[in-house]
Amino acid sequence: MKQTNQASHRHNKLSILLILTTMLLLIASCKSKTQTQEQSSSSVDPTASSSLTLDPSQNPTKDPEQPAPSEIQSEQSQEPTQSASLDDPNQIAFRPCNETRYTTTRLNVRKAPSTQAEKVSVLPKGACVLCTGYSTNWLRISLNNQTYYVAAKYVATTPPAEAPTPAPTKPVDPFGSLDDIIYTTRNLNLRALPNADGKIVTTIPKGTSLHRTGQTGEWTRVEIDGNPYYLSSKYVTTKVPQTPTQPTQPNNPAQPSQPNTGNNQKVTRKETAQGILYTGNSGPLIAIDPGHQAIGDNNKEPNFPGDTSEGKRKVSYGSTGCVTKTAESQLNLIVSMRLCTELVSRGYNVLMIRESQDVNISNIERTKRACDAGAKVLLHVHANSSTNQEKSGSEAVCPRTDNPYLTKENIQQSIRLGQILIDQACQVTKMKNLGLYQTNTMTGINWSTIPVTTIEMGYMSNPKDDALMITPDFQLNLVKGIANGLDQYFK
Repeated sequence: MKQTNQASHRHNKLSILLILTTMLLLIASCKSKTQTQEQSSSSVDPTASSSLTLDPSQNPTKDPEQPAPSEIQSEQSQEPTQSASLDDPNQIAFRPCNETRYTTTRLNVRKAPSTQAEKVSVLPKGACVLCTGYSTNWLRISLNNQTYYVAAKYVATTPPAEAPTPAPTKPVDPFGSLDDIIYTTRNLNLRALPNADGKIVTTIPKGTSLHRTGQTGEWTRVEIDGNPYYLSSKYVTTKVPQTPTQPTQPNNPAQPSQPNTGNNQKVTRKETAQGILYTGNSGPLIAIDPGHQAIGDNNKEPNFPGDTSEGKRKVSYGSTGCVTKTAESQLNLIVSMRLCTELVSRGYNVLMIRESQDVNISNIERTKRACDAGAKVLLHVHANSSTNQEKSGSEAVCPRTDNPYLTKENIQQSIRLGQILIDQACQVTKMKNLGLYQTNTMTGINWSTIPVTTIEMGYMSNPKDDALMITPDFQLNLVKGIANGLDQYFK
């Protein structure tokens, strides 16, 4: 019985010893795995900042640029794995240096040269660091005037090679590159996009000159006020029309007629270098410029005195009625003729800059003619247009108070003139009064040495305004209102 107890006791001791041995082996194995790899086995956050700012809140995650597992295993012998003293920061001797190094992959930054030390950040691949000391397995670095440590085997003396950046491919413009003048051979839709479903911006009258910037077989691209638009290539030509042809005007049979001087025998009509002059009355000389002309001129001229830029087009083609299909240049001329008749009947002398569609007079030239003739004021007569068809009403255009090209007195008088004329005109026509539009971008204003304003009768892009402006009643009321305004201005 005694022998049996002793055997049992020995058996228990052996079992306990076996269990303890197994536990020690497991502990040793875990510690060995922890110490074999300085480049963290936890994943590196792929969104980690590429800056070198240290953020203790970062949680390094698996680095997507970390070497493959087979590569890590082959390099594990270079990491401190066996002796704890080799990974003890108190027992590692660093040789001093002062060199710039580069990380070869995303790399953990630690507070001490130990895999057990706290991780404070992650350096991106290719990060430039200042090395202040080195040992077999660790580098001492300086970041933000603080000392930290990284594994030596993931740092090199040269930056990692980067893949060459491919040269950007310039998109091919299917329209090519053109820079010439074309003319429409019929009334033609101007579209926002080069297809039959593209929005119709306006209708261009036959014989209109346009600046072409490109063309495909079916569509032609033109530039208007710096924006691209498109026309059917079938109905444009580079051949200059010999005789400007006016667009059909089914709702407006009226054509411009020579101003009527009535029974006033004192008034004479004379064609001069400045324009057509109606004189003999005792009142001041009023210059009237019917805006635009049958064929625009896309050549450039200075927008203001001293302008050294490319400048603006000499004369644009103007708008076209969205309903009536009337050319703005035609409407402007009809109304201007009526205005001349009204002013002559009230005792004013008048200078008409043009009485024909078949002219080519730039905006600068129109303004200079008025000033050289000794006119007291200059009225540019226009109609408006907008891509917003709901926009409606009349307005007067005049310089801003900070216009650097006009005298202070001229600016003040131009603003006063514009305000009086638009108020009086809208009072008679009952059109919505949009007031003053003040700008320093109009050539016909910037070159004027006399009070000047532009009367925008209404919007040709608005069906109601367009249909109204071609009626004789509206035109007669409008010129009566403008004449009333001039009477008030010269009081």
